[in-house]
Amino acid sequence: IRKRLITGRDTSVKEGRFMGSTAPYGYKIIKLKGEKGNTLEVIPEEAQVVRMIFDWYTQEGIGTGLIAEKLNNLHIKPRKVKEWSTEVVRKILVNEHYLGKLPWKKNPTTKKFVGGQLTKKRYVNEKYEIYDGRHEPIISEEQFELAQQSVDEKKEDRFHDAIDEFYG
Repeated sequence: IRKRLITGRDTSVKEGRFMGSTAPYGYKIIKLKGEKGNTLEVIPEEAQVVRMIFDWYTQEGIGTGLIAEKLNNLHIKPRKVKEWSTEVVRKILVNEHYLGKLPWKKNPTTKKFVGGQLTKKRYVNEKYEIYDGRHEPIISEEQFELAQQSVDEKKEDRFHDAIDEFYG
């Protein structure tokens, strides 16, 4: 039964259906008409905020910390947390949903028995799958790629800074 359920979920996402429990900022989950499954629908006000974040980051060179501060100063509320933070902004910048794509098996859970207790641990899968979604993209592919280059460069800079600090 479990294998059939997993196969069904995999098939659904390959057909472009959204399988998550919460929609990314800028979208809401809607039921597909005339068939099983869900997709995402753009929330115009939130989508405008997502576009602002990408514009500030890629065109104006503003960092994630300053973007979070700007959004908080503009009294724009994030959906899941109390206020904008560097990490929330960074997660928006690396989220493929904004391209109209569906990342799949990106953060799988592993289960282990430790000391007689079942423990669950999530990890980042570097070789996750990406499928075309049925939802409308908010960001162009060019702008998304530009943001990824900058995110990767800053990640590498932080790594080198940490090594320099460690070795003095």
